[in-house]
Amino acid sequence: MGIVATLRAVRASVRSRPVCAAAQPLPQQARERRLLGLALAQPAVAGRYLEGLPAEAFEEPAHRRAFDLLVSGAVRSEEWPEELRPLAAQLRADAADGAEESELREAAFRVQEAALQRRAATLRDRGDERGYLATLDLLRRLRAASRGEA
Repeated sequence: MGIVATLRAVRASVRSRPVCAAAQPLPQQARERRLLGLALAQPAVAGRYLEGLPAEAFEEPAHRRAFDLLVSGAVRSEEWPEELRPLAAQLRADAADGAEESELREAAFRVQEAALQRRAATLRDRGDERGYLATLDLLRRLRAASRGEA
């Protein structure tokens, strides 16, 4: 293969690649998005799974704002601030693959579990042994409840 042919092949391969591949969300962001999307897709049952979650369970500020909106009853994207409407559309699209209540329950569990793990780590790092052990107990009970043992 001559130099000209090689240059053409390289140019062709560079042109065919996307300029910027879509970034994959971090695991916690993916958990948060899944929960919010399922809650948007199932507003009739979402309240029972969202009501026990603190807003601090959401690390992403836009997700925390979306959570606050959902808890307040704003389930239509028209009710959301303009800057969050694209997020609402993405969340709906993400949940369009079929939304069942069991998935919503599991998604809520995953977000709450991660929040408790972060809280336990923070308490451990601060040297708050009592708070750390109490949070571990909450985490144990949450996991038992998710398995139907509570």
